[in-house]
Amino acid sequence: MPTTVRTPWVVPPSGGTVLQALGVRFTIKVSGTETGDAFSVAELEIPPGVTLPAHVHCREEETLYLLEGALDIHCGAKRFTVRKGATVVLPRHIPHSITNPADALARLLVTFTPARGDGFLEALGAVSAEQSSDLAKLSAVGRKYGVEFLPPASAIQRP
Repeated sequence: MPTTVRTPWVVPPSGGTVLQALGVRFTIKVSGTETGDAFSVAELEIPPGVTLPAHVHCREEETLYLLEGALDIHCGAKRFTVRKGATVVLPRHIPHSITNPADALARLLVTFTPARGDGFLEALGAVSAEQSSDLAKLSAVGRKYGVEFLPPASAIQRP
């Protein structure tokens, strides 16, 4: 069986591919191309009051690690308010949304396993600010990557 020789690498603090979508700054730190699609890592900066709309990933899990700030996360029937240092696992096939309820920027690392999430973020980055509130446009982008955007007051169950 052939083996792949891999070498370590470092992504500097200012490194990565920077994208802006849905009012959030996404920096792809480690792409699926670099890991053989095993995983990808992105840093997100979510301004105060911004919500990433309800959506469902069908192909990957998301693991969030909050670097600073606070987040309200709705995932299925559960709601979490998390602060710096918290880790949250969002399984595939469960609707979720993420809101920064605080007065300060929230920064987090998101790991997609397997690494299909970075392609989705790149496609979202190509959506104009005007189109980012258009559910049909977001849904068209999401379908290609196994992500479904849900209408407001969606299938996310609130306790």
